[in-house]
Amino acid sequence: MNSPVEDRLREALTEAGAKVDTGALRPLVVPDRRRFRVDVRLAAAAAAVVVAGAATVAGFTVSGAGKEVSVASARAQAPDQADVSVFLCTGLELDKKACQGRAATEQQTKALAESLSRLPGVASVFFEDRRSAYERFRKAFADRPDIVAKVKADDVPESYRITLEPGSKPQPVSAAAKDMPGVALVSDRTMTEDAAALRNKPVDISVFLCVGSSDLPSCKSYEASRKTSKHGKGITAEDTDKLAREISAMPGVQKVIFEDQRQAYEQFKKAFARNKALLAATEVTDMPMSFRVSLTTGTDSAKVAATLRTRPGVAQVVDQKCNLAQFMLMADHGISRTLTNTCG
Repeated sequence: MNSPVEDRLREALTEAGAKVDTGALRPLVVPDRRRFRVDVRLAAAAAAVVVAGAATVAGFTVSGAGKEVSVASARAQAPDQADVSVFLCTGLELDKKACQGRAATEQQTKALAESLSRLPGVASVFFEDRRSAYERFRKAFADRPDIVAKVKADDVPESYRITLEPGSKPQPVSAAAKDMPGVALVSDRTMTEDAAALRNKPVDISVFLCVGSSDLPSCKSYEASRKTSKHGKGITAEDTDKLAREISAMPGVQKVIFEDQRQAYEQFKKAFARNKALLAATEVTDMPMSFRVSLTTGTDSAKVAATLRTRPGVAQVVDQKCNLAQFMLMADHGISRTLTNTCG
């Protein structure tokens, strides 16, 4: 699975890793390097498989870069698939840095219309009020009533949905818009299109196993429960085989693929190819082993994931299907609160 979305996830992890002070890296990994690596390797492995008020500006027109740009209700004109979506602050965002817990003001909302229309490459700017945004969300997730039930109208922000001139790239517009006052989140079509393509990918759940370097509570509990330590740290071969059979027999499981530490390390090297310090501090034995699980259509991934988290020798379970749904909620609808901390 080497999609552009996964590449972006890897790039984000690489950028985070690039900020690590290499001088501070060594004290963290010597003499026990394991604690530092647990979260990094699981995050990399997971990446290697996938934010108020009434409609106050509808119907007015602003001048932008020598052209008239219509700003109207999404009910009549806004495109279903925008090139760039600029979501306004609601005051309910989990990340308080951009909005500081405040909704976009009427003045900010109007100023945004003009500022966005003046950006190079912008052809049209459409305002989407909360009611229209909520209807579009419900239509998009009509096949996921569990998600629709969790999202209220107040969770869905107003937004400006932008179409670009032919040949214009969305990234410069996104970069400029994200720092404008009243903006909570910006996404572009490449993110949403690539994420939509991931819906057909085979991996729905990743099950990471306890290895010798595991320092998670689940692995410590597993090791403590064993009567003998003759097998060393980490999940035993016997328990790995037993878990493979159990996963395969679970209702709704279509396919199970095992990934060993060597395979995980190769994925890790590709993801962090530019971070030489991190690569130098990481070995094959630091990588997780995992099962990649594909489910049949309609299977509740959350239920399967919850069951697998209770199994002996399991370090962590990542519900990729849930993570993808949350990404789509945020990238295409600006909703960041609903599924937080529920995907595992």
